[in-house]
Amino acid sequence: MGLRTVIDLRWPHELTEAPSVFATSSGVRYRSIPLLEDDPTPIIGLAATYRHMLDERAPLLADVARALLEPDGLPAVIGCAAGKDRTGVTIALLLSAVGVPADVIVADYVLTGVAFSEPDPDDPHFLDWRASPVELECPPAYMEAMLQHLAARHGGAGKLLRRNGLVPADLDLLVELLTEPAPD
Repeated sequence: MGLRTVIDLRWPHELTEAPSVFATSSGVRYRSIPLLEDDPTPIIGLAATYRHMLDERAPLLADVARALLEPDGLPAVIGCAAGKDRTGVTIALLLSAVGVPADVIVADYVLTGVAFSEPDPDDPHFLDWRASPVELECPPAYMEAMLQHLAARHGGAGKLLRRNGLVPADLDLLVELLTEPAPD
């Protein structure tokens, strides 16, 4: 697949408990960028945790974008433990930054719940809890609220990333790298 970069958003204790196979790879650039210091969800709820990531962890979100912009940074995989919350916010921010409409971002987020509820029983890569159907909380309203917060409080994805060190040329390059021209 030509994978060049793996960005791991998990906490250090998660990395200890389940090390990434890419952490010692000589052929793939591995970046640990723990998006949260701890899990605020039990205290503030999941929807507020998404906004918290934008408000309090924006420098790390910008680090993710910078990792993609490095020479030979793509193709890349970005993930966390389940690939729904930390990954979902990160991917939503990146998609928004390159101009993907909010309704498409929300639909993409909702697909995460579908994927977990209907895992491929023949996929040999599912060795843990992901091998069986799992009900995940992926209500569209959470991602819609996060995107509205991104626009209202931060002025959108581009402004959030620029306030955290990216320059307009970086954002232009991100668009070039992550999108394709619309078909004629």
